[in-house]
Amino acid sequence: MKKRPIRMEGEIGYVLLADGTEATIDAEDAELVGQYNWCLADGYVVTELWLGNGKRRRLSLHRLVMGEPEGLEVDHRNNDPRINQKEFLRPATHAENVKNARMRDDNTSGHKGVCWHKAAKKWIAQISHEGKRIHLGCFTDIEEASKAYREAAIRLHKEFANFG
Repeated sequence: MKKRPIRMEGEIGYVLLADGTEATIDAEDAELVGQYNWCLADGYVVTELWLGNGKRRRLSLHRLVMGEPEGLEVDHRNNDPRINQKEFLRPATHAENVKNARMRDDNTSGHKGVCWHKAAKKWIAQISHEGKRIHLGCFTDIEEASKAYREAAIRLHKEFANFG
């Protein structure tokens, strides 16, 4: 299969994906990344490595450019899996990576950590930390509930705090 070319602009490489969109990498990684064709799967830029005997392994672009840190994951600081320049990636524990997760697709409030409590007829703010869910309060105003989540995320999640 013919490899798709990587477009270079200064220190940034633009990797053409199977759907016609692009992912970014550092120019220094172009030769390594250019050995494969890439696509989006489950929200991440990936390729398939054929191992033989009909077996294959999925390789993520962010893990290729950062290496595979022993016992750690690679976190996208800005939550955009198409941006794979090293300045936007960092090693993280699983717990840190989860703290930096985007708001879930099934969120109906539009605010991370906030949901509607039917019985109380109020907005509930909550956050997870060290494997425990922490109740932050009930609020009549959704913005106040969101503010409570943001303040708790800054205090508890520190550099991995994510609000949406």
